[in-house]
Amino acid sequence: MVLNDDQILEILKKPRNSSIAPWRDEHNVLDIYVNGGDVASELEKIRNYENEAQRKLREKVARSTKDKVHNLLSPINKVFNANGGSIQIEGLSDKFKEEFEAHIDQLPEGISMREWMESYWKDAFVVDPNSIILVETDKEGKKAYPTYKNINVIHDYELEWDSFKYLVLEHGEIEVETDGEKEKKKVYRIFDDVKDVLYYVHNDQLKPYGNRKGVDGFKDDHLLQHNYGFVPAIVPGGIVDKVTKGKKPFLHKVDEALKEYLRSASVFVIYKFLHLFPKWWYHAMKCVTCEGQGQIANPNVDERTTKPYITCPTCHGSRLKKVTDVSDGISLPIPKEGQPMLGNNVAGYIDTPINAWKQMKEDLQDSEKDMQFTLWGAYLVDQEDKEKTAYETHINVQPINEQLHSVSRCGETKESQLLTFMAQIMYKKEAKVDSRWGKRFLIETPDALWKKYMEAKEKQAPVTTLDYHYEQYLMAEFQNDLTMLEKRKKIFSIEPYPHYKLMDMVNEEQKNKKLVFSQWINTDIDLDLEADKLKADFEKYYSENKPEIAGNVNQNQINENS
Repeated sequence: MVLNDDQILEILKKPRNSSIAPWRDEHNVLDIYVNGGDVASELEKIRNYENEAQRKLREKVARSTKDKVHNLLSPINKVFNANGGSIQIEGLSDKFKEEFEAHIDQLPEGISMREWMESYWKDAFVVDPNSIILVETDKEGKKAYPTYKNINVIHDYELEWDSFKYLVLEHGEIEVETDGEKEKKKVYRIFDDVKDVLYYVHNDQLKPYGNRKGVDGFKDDHLLQHNYGFVPAIVPGGIVDKVTKGKKPFLHKVDEALKEYLRSASVFVIYKFLHLFPKWWYHAMKCVTCEGQGQIANPNVDERTTKPYITCPTCHGSRLKKVTDVSDGISLPIPKEGQPMLGNNVAGYIDTPINAWKQMKEDLQDSEKDMQFTLWGAYLVDQEDKEKTAYETHINVQPINEQLHSVSRCGETKESQLLTFMAQIMYKKEAKVDSRWGKRFLIETPDALWKKYMEAKEKQAPVTTLDYHYEQYLMAEFQNDLTMLEKRKKIFSIEPYPHYKLMDMVNEEQKNKKLVFSQWINTDIDLDLEADKLKADFEKYYSENKPEIAGNVNQNQINENS
């Protein structure tokens, strides 16, 4: 779509997309829950429970939910740590493919395209799904890269399915002079199929503004005629909102629960402040200044003074000691027959009831669990058995895997669209990029996966099943060290009968290979070599060092060698 000046003026005066305002409100609220900020704006006064001063105190001490939401969203990180994936580029020569691959591996921000998606797209997908990711170019127009545009800087846009007809961004403010007086005007950036231009409205007329860098006074440079034939932008969201025709945030199922959690947590904090401090009590002691009289002799009395006594300046007439010292003693009369001993009952602490405290804490924990189940279809930590150690704790990973597959499919689709725009802009060709993200999500801990592997061995599971469990364990154990992961995979592929002990071997040849491998792996071998080369090296080593008689070799010897 190509906008003319009349259409642009109409849009700047009144946006066509009426959903922008509610999308902004939704984002601003969710952003407080996820990233912190103006927590007080989300805490309304609780009627019949607190006065205005108490409400202000609650606003002051309330903390955001960003730490809880961080834990709630932690599985999404697995999408970017998953093994596998590929990028297919069509329509470019081998030279351009190599050049483009190098470019997306090192964007102008110094990060790869996948890292950019993790840093920007992920957050937008969670709390700002109707924002814009726009592909822009450097000064020379040779390098294209993605940029994130928050919903708060979007004035208007129109979509046809997932393709933009046009978009209008708020670009800042300028001062213009009208009848000798200066007034501020908003500058807008309009992007359609053929142009990228800056305008502002003055006296109901459309005025060009400088160039894209905001330098006023230019007549022509405010306009960039890109002639792409499309608007190179996407919305990051992937969950369809049938009401607004936009996208729903990933947290839309728990937004009300987060509001309730924030309110409950703020009440809990106030309760702790007001009621959980231990309160000291003691029997009143007479004031030592006035000796319990409430008055002392007037030190300035003379013939003109009519008051020989004045109020005690220490107790202010109360006759009681206001503040005690740790060295002060309390004199008690000797009890007469039948009178109770008061020694242990003259002072102490008031026991604070903790039933309400415990109930509030349990309610908050239940709310966290409910949000986990709502968002992921499972609890992120097994809460059924409190006696389980971390080693023994298992979670139901299938529902979480299904959700992560959905997030991953959305992410790879968005990345494919952005990469296609970038390739088409940089090489002016009908290029197409298809990005596929890995789907091996490592949700369980290495300890839990090792236990599954050992249980499968004990139950004599098929070798293919053992292979699968062991590979899952390796990927979890070395997910942050891909070099070591590759080396361990090579060792696993070469080791003879890796799932079995020496005593399980049925003939001398198997025992010999098991024994010699434990010796070979401790020699100076280069694990950076290809697996086939390493396997050939082992076979050569075995043929040269094969014992004629297996002898009295036991499993402990192999363990020592390994």
